[in-house]
Amino acid sequence: MQQEIEKRKIIENELRLYAATDVLTGIFNRRTGLLFLENRIKLSKRDETYFLICFVDVNNLKSINDKYGHNEGDELIICISQILKKSVRDSDIVFRLGGDEFIIIFHSASIDKSQLLWERIQYNIDEINSSAEKKYDVSVSYGFAEYNPNEEKTIDDLLSYADNEMYKKKEKYHKI
Repeated sequence: MQQEIEKRKIIENELRLYAATDVLTGIFNRRTGLLFLENRIKLSKRDETYFLICFVDVNNLKSINDKYGHNEGDELIICISQILKKSVRDSDIVFRLGGDEFIIIFHSASIDKSQLLWERIQYNIDEINSSAEKKYDVSVSYGFAEYNPNEEKTIDDLLSYADNEMYKKKEKYHKI
């Protein structure tokens, strides 16, 4: 009987893990990430602390899929998720929003720290590119949004603002 209970606990833990993580990348999935974001907003209001989110979008995924195949496109998405995860602090959350879009929740950070936070990520992207591991340059566009506990912003407001900021960078990227 005890063995059966232990087996069920193991299975329940595995199911929780599968429900919370993205199948391709192994990082948190959209549903779990949005729950973390909702909880972070509540905590921010309670403690009157700021935090940042960063919207990250992979550049040129369609052309990489077309030229090298969808398996390579998937490998690029996995590569970006690993770079993001290794570049952030343990207290920060990285999740896949969908497709080639990711969100990072930077706990206890304000917009004036955004460039410093991004430099760690860019450094790791540059490392991949200098290693010639890929047949193409790995590149992303990104945008930050700050949550101020004294303003009434919803999750959609934050995501929309960060998405707009990301598109500004993506437009500059495509003009190069």
